[in-house]
Amino acid sequence: MMDLDSLISRTPAAARPAFDALEQRVWREVEARDARVRSARVRMAALAVAALVGGLGGLAAPERSSMRSELAVFSPSASALFVGATLG
Repeated sequence: MMDLDSLISRTPAAARPAFDALEQRVWREVEARDARVRSARVRMAALAVAALVGGLGGLAAPERSSMRSELAVFSPSASALFVGATLG
């Protein structure tokens, strides 16, 4: 197995400057990946909290009354009944 220094010394001189900032680029990519992972965790936690609040809020909400509203005559189902009664 070859040593990393010997592999670098065998590379052409024109390719060596590409190795100069390699470690910095690698660490930048590692930091960017870690930031993406943290962001995804925060998003998932926010979604979980939102689902929990929504679920508990739905359970704690008062029941809707079964009485029809005065505005029910303007609903799509009322207009369909009106058209059906008018046509036949």
